[in-house]
This record gives sequence, C-alpha cells and structure tokens, in this order.
Amino acid sequence: KLDSNGNVIAHPDFNMVLNSYNPIILSQTDRSHKSTAKLFQKVLEGERGVETYESEGENLYAGFAPIEGTDWHIVITANEHEILEAIP
Repeated sequence: KLDSNGNVIAHPDFNMVLNSYNPIILSQTDRSHKSTAKLFQKVLEGERGVETYESEGENLYAGFAPIEGTDWHIVITANEHEILEAIP
C-alpha cells in the first residue's frame, strides 16, 4: 500500500515501511529506482491497471488501484517467473 506521497505504508519487507521507501524521490539520484518510480507515479495519478516493472534486477508484474474513501492505493506484485510458470 502507498500513501498519497508515494511512501510505502505496507509491504512484506517491513524495512520498506520503516524507511518510508519512496522510489519517486530515490530515482532523482539513483536510476535503479526509475522503473518503480514510473509505476508509482501511475498509481498516484489514480490509475487502475497492470504494469510490468523492474526492481532489484527482477522483472515484476503489478496490479494497482486506488482505495476508495482514502488517499491510499494498493499495489499487488508477482515475479514474472511465478506468472509465466503457470502457462503450459
């Protein structure tokens, strides 16, 4: 989950929450966050959808949508290999 500024507020890696991970800000000085920042910008614009992006060298898929009645957004991700392994 993200707040309205792009800070991670819920994540399986609790360090991302504790450190207020925000790839939009980090991408200004570290290009390795650019792909995730692009996704977060779409999320913050209130878009709904599915996107691919790269994080820490892994290809990921993300489904995202705003949470109605709040300024929060939900993003659900899966590794590309998890998605594609189900395809015969």
